[in-house]
Amino acid sequence: MYKIRIIQIVLIFAFVTLVIPQQLYGKIFKYSDKNGRTCFVDDESKIPPEYFEDSTVYQDRFENLSEEERLKILEREARLAREKEEFLEREEEALKKAEELAAREKYLKSLETEVAIIGNQVLVPVVLGYGGREIKARLLLDTGASITALHSELAEKLSFGNSRKIVLQGAGGNLLNAALVKLNYIKVGPVKKLDVYAGIIDRNGPSVNHSGLLGMNFLRGLDYTIDFKQKTIKWKPKQ
Repeated sequence: MYKIRIIQIVLIFAFVTLVIPQQLYGKIFKYSDKNGRTCFVDDESKIPPEYFEDSTVYQDRFENLSEEERLKILEREARLAREKEEFLEREEEALKKAEELAAREKYLKSLETEVAIIGNQVLVPVVLGYGGREIKARLLLDTGASITALHSELAEKLSFGNSRKIVLQGAGGNLLNAALVKLNYIKVGPVKKLDVYAGIIDRNGPSVNHSGLLGMNFLRGLDYTIDFKQKTIKWKPKQ
């Protein structure tokens, strides 16, 4: 908006220069000071008294100039005004393109989620919401899990109410007893899904570096790629 305002000012200046009669510029007064320096002022009262008698007054800035000289000055001023206008237009266009590029880069960056990659494991930061509470956790991305599973230690932080018993099949084919609950939402980066079911399982064995599995009931229907080098998930917006 600032540059647009500048363009408007330049156009007004050009219009005034070319259209308004030059007599409206007012008188110009010239005098020489004690050091021999030539001075110009636009008001007679600005002339020091000691230099008043030797001052010269011009009715307009084109006084003593031929018509050809006047036209040359006007043409030059009009050309400079056009050049200023074109320059500011180019600057405005360049600024607009830079802003569009920055907005595009910001948008694409918002579609990336940083993850931890350990071997072939992709550990995803998630936000779980239930009953007005919200907690952050790290889940193992598992396309072989039909639903999301939460370790009981994590589930306790959300204080789930009623649940029903189900049996889940683990990665090795073993069966696991679980309690089925429904989260208000699961959010991963820019992606948020509402009313997502999850199974609560008791973790047995050695400690692990995650708090459960991010299953297909969250991942299904999402278009994404995993960049193992950059350690990010890049989500693609729906067309």
